[in-house]
Amino acid sequence: MSLTLAYEIARGGLMANSTATSVVSRNISNVDNPNAARKSVSTIGTGMGGVRLGTIGNAIATSLLESVLGNTSKQGELGSIAAALDRLGSSINDPELGISPSAMLSEMQSALYAAAAEPSNEVLQRKVLSTAQSVVSTINSSATLVSQVRNEANSEIADSVDQLGTMLSEFERVNSAIVSGTVFGRDVTDEIDRRNMLLRDLSGMIDIQATTRTNNDMVLFAANGTTLFETVPRAISFENTPLMPGQPGGRLTIDGVPFSGTAAGQLGGKIGGLLQVRDDIALTFGRQIDEIARGLIVAFSESDQSAVPVAPDIAGLFTYAGGPGLPPDGLVADGLAMSLRVNPNADPDQGGVLARIRDGGIGAPGNPAYVYNTGGTSGFSDRLRDLAAMMSQAQTFAPATGLATSTSLLGLSSTSAGWVEGQRSTAHSQLEDREVLGERALSAWQGRIGVNLDEEMTTLMSLERSYQASSRLISTVNQMFDSLFRAIG
Repeated sequence: MSLTLAYEIARGGLMANSTATSVVSRNISNVDNPNAARKSVSTIGTGMGGVRLGTIGNAIATSLLESVLGNTSKQGELGSIAAALDRLGSSINDPELGISPSAMLSEMQSALYAAAAEPSNEVLQRKVLSTAQSVVSTINSSATLVSQVRNEANSEIADSVDQLGTMLSEFERVNSAIVSGTVFGRDVTDEIDRRNMLLRDLSGMIDIQATTRTNNDMVLFAANGTTLFETVPRAISFENTPLMPGQPGGRLTIDGVPFSGTAAGQLGGKIGGLLQVRDDIALTFGRQIDEIARGLIVAFSESDQSAVPVAPDIAGLFTYAGGPGLPPDGLVADGLAMSLRVNPNADPDQGGVLARIRDGGIGAPGNPAYVYNTGGTSGFSDRLRDLAAMMSQAQTFAPATGLATSTSLLGLSSTSAGWVEGQRSTAHSQLEDREVLGERALSAWQGRIGVNLDEEMTTLMSLERSYQASSRLISTVNQMFDSLFRAIG
C-alpha cells in the first residue's frame, strides 16, 4: 500500500467520521422530540480498504406509523361526537332533577291526575297550567340546544376545512423539498420528520391513507380512496349555508366527491365526526324532540263532541305556529318544537279562561262543539282523566326518529332520553378505547424510530475510537513522509 493511498484512506475515514458524529449530535439534540426519527449514516467501501460517505437516512416503521395515523383519525372523530353528545345529554340530565322533557311530561301527567281528583280546585288547575308552561319551556330549550349544537358543528367544520387547506399547503411545500432534495442527493431527513408530523396533524382532521412513490414523493388519499393530495392539494370546498331545522347542512366535497349525509361516516377525523353530529346525531335528536312536541299537541287535542261529529280535531292546551289544525301523523314537522306553546285561551294572564283546561273549548272558544263539560258542573273530571290517560296511550310516530313508531308520548320521551344517553355512553367508551390504543401505537412507533440516548452515546464513543485510529494513521503517514523527505534530502 502506498503512503498516498494510506493517507486517502485515513482522510476518507475522518470525513465519514465527522459526518456521522454530526448526525449523532443531531440525534442527541432530538432525544425529547416526539416527531424526530433516529438518523443514521451509511458508508460505502471504496474497494481499496477505505470508506466514503453514503447516505443519511431516517429510521422507518411504516406499519406503526399507519397505526398511529388511523388511531389519531378515530380519536378526532369520536372526540367531536362525544363532545356534542355531552351537550345534547345536558337536555335530558337526570330525570329526577325534573328538568328533562321526560321528567316534565311525567310531572304533567301527575298534575292532571291531581286536578282530576279535585276538579273544582282552581289551585290544582293553575298547577296544570304552570306545569304545561314548564313542559313547553323544556321542549323549546331542547330544540334550541339542538340548533346550537348543529350550528356550532357547522362553524367548526368551516374552520377545520380552512385548517385542512393550510396543512395541505404546508405539506405541499415540505413534500416538494423532500422530492427535490432526494433527486439531488441532499439530506432530507429533517423534512421527512416534518412531513410525518403533518401527517399526524392531517389524520386528526380526516382519515388519510399515504403512499410513497419514487424520490420519496408522497400521495394522500381519503379513506374511501378519493385523492386528497398528489403533487398539489386537490380542491376542497364547503358550502357554509344557513342550517334549516330537520335538514342536512351544506356539502363538503373533496376533489369533486361529496362527503355529507351517510358519506360523512366514511371521512373520519374531526371533520367526519362534526359532519355526523350536524347531519345525523343532532338531526335525529331534533326530530325526536319535534315528534315529542307533535305527540303532545295530538294527546291534548280537542275533538267535536256533537252527537254527529263533523268538525276536525284541533290543537287544545298545546298549540304551535301552524295551529289550530293538527300536524300530520307519521311525518316529522321540522322545527315544530321551536314553535310549541301553551294555548293562550287557557291562560288567564293572556286573557284566557283557566277552567277550559277542565271543561274543554280551548282551541275554538265560543264553539260549543269542542266543549266537553256540557253541563258546566264544577265536579267534571272526565276531561282531565282522559288527558292524563292519553299521555300513556300509543300513537304513531315517524320512523325518522330512529325510535319505535308505535309508542306512547311518555314512552317516546323516555326512549329518546335513553337514545341520547346510549349514544353518549358508547361514544365515550369507544373514545377511551381508542385513546389507549393510540397511546400504545404512538409509543410503539416512537420506540421503533425514536432516539435512544444510551445507544447514541455508545455510537459516539465508537466514533471517537474510529477518529483516534484515523488520526494515528494520518500521523504515522506524515512521519513516514518526513522520514522519506529527510532521506532524499
